[in-house]
This record gives sequence, C-alpha cells and structure tokens, in this order.
Amino acid sequence: MFNAIKTHSGQYRRYGDTYYEWDIETDLPEKEVLDKCLRELLKEEDLPEGREYSKNTAYGGPKAGDYAYIFRGYYTLSKTPEGYHFTKCRPYAD
Repeated sequence: MFNAIKTHSGQYRRYGDTYYEWDIETDLPEKEVLDKCLRELLKEEDLPEGREYSKNTAYGGPKAGDYAYIFRGYYTLSKTPEGYHFTKCRPYAD
C-alpha cells in the first residue's frame, strides 16, 4: 500500500523557498518509500537529501559554486505515526 496525499504546494512567505509536501500512508520500508517518492511524485531520481545538500552547498563545500545543483533543491523524508512526511524544497530564485 502506498497512498500519497499532497498537503502543501507553494511558498510559506513572500520571496521564500517553494515547498511541495505529501503525507504518505504506507506499510513499505523506508527505502522503498523514498524510491517511490522520487520516481513517482517528483520524477527526479538524483535529488539530494537535505543534510547532504546543506553540507555540499556550505561555504567551502564541493558544490558551493554549482548553481545548477543549488537551485535544483533537496528532499526530506520523516517518519510519522501514520507513515511518512515527504518534502521537496526548491530555493527561491529571483
């Protein structure tokens, strides 16, 4: 079972990053949930995880000057009592 319900799509504040969020009810293991989210919800399989993204884009990081990487965004997956909460963040670009 894999039931994804989109709970938010857009910015939380003016000139802020754009967030896409889903609540996922499932009985699948975390790795399979992540694969389904990246392939079916986002159709992006090479999106970095939030902690990896922060580490790579920090000053002196390996991707600090790579704007294609920076503006592609990142995802987070967190466990909830019902299943998981999946978020994709796309940084604001003026």
